[in-house]
Amino acid sequence: VSTDRIDFNHAIPAGSIVELIGRAIKVGNTSLKVEVEVFVESMSADGREKAIQGVFSFVAIDADKRPVPVLPGFVD
Repeated sequence: VSTDRIDFNHAIPAGSIVELIGRAIKVGNTSLKVEVEVFVESMSADGREKAIQGVFSFVAIDADKRPVPVLPGFVD
């Protein structure tokens, strides 16, 4: 796993409600990139704000830590 980028936009105070949304933004043969957004919502205010956004890269590996296909048997 590696982090391509993390943007911290707002602090998340204790007692806040947070929502995490993750989506695969790129799928390769043995790796994929996932974008994660973290939204914060105050208990006393309406709406939400994006607090953190990041992009993470993952590589699929086997028991011997060798790269393996993310979607085995998938034919494009």
